[in-house]
Amino acid sequence: MADLVPTIDLTPWWLGDDEARCTLAAAVDDACRVVGFVRVAGHGVRPSLVERMLAVTSEFFDLPAEVKCRYGPACPEVERGYRLGAPGRSDLFETFTMGVDRW
Repeated sequence: MADLVPTIDLTPWWLGDDEARCTLAAAVDDACRVVGFVRVAGHGVRPSLVERMLAVTSEFFDLPAEVKCRYGPACPEVERGYRLGAPGRSDLFETFTMGVDRW
């Protein structure tokens, strides 16, 4: 499965010219339309930070459900915080969405 998800190097976005950026954008667009996912390289995020993020994420999702649910959205209109997919469905999943809410 991992071989089906393309890895795209973002370095041309930072160091390339307009033509390189357009080529990169087309590659990302194609991967998202055809595969639905893309792995990125050349993003500039330190590997130690990525490792720490993965560790903290695992710690959070290993918590009991009643603890994680405390971090759910404040109201239905807010798409931020912890969510558990519908129990009993084949697509059961957990998410934690972060970002700036603009109301």
